[in-house]
Amino acid sequence: MSLPSLTNLGKSFFVDMLSNGIPVKRSFSMLDLFEKLEEVSKDLETFSVDLFNEAIIVLDEYGTPTVAIKKERSGELDKIFLFTQDEDSTMDNAAIIGNLLFITVTTCAQMNVLLLKPAILERPTNESFEFESDFI
Repeated sequence: MSLPSLTNLGKSFFVDMLSNGIPVKRSFSMLDLFEKLEEVSKDLETFSVDLFNEAIIVLDEYGTPTVAIKKERSGELDKIFLFTQDEDSTMDNAAIIGNLLFITVTTCAQMNVLLLKPAILERPTNESFEFESDFI
């Protein structure tokens, strides 16, 4: 199983999710995400997962803990965050982190718990512009 390549817009979207957290509905269950990650980890064979105190611990192929996935309250929203031990481990495990981010966002979208504000759709659809005829 391989993950799809992304456009620049897609990459920007995932960078935002990684930086600011993945906004989810309050009813979202970390157990559901754990089960999905456990299923996918068997297909990819590059990581495994464990559940500990409502956090998902991701282990690399050697069994070393690399990432913790937690749901936390941020402002008015519940968000999923990916945590690493330090910058070095982040760089060493970039492929795993990228896969986890993609799988997590995709799973949340499929479960209909991903909270996204469609900013583009909120713009007024009936816009008018005034200009002087000398401008043209």
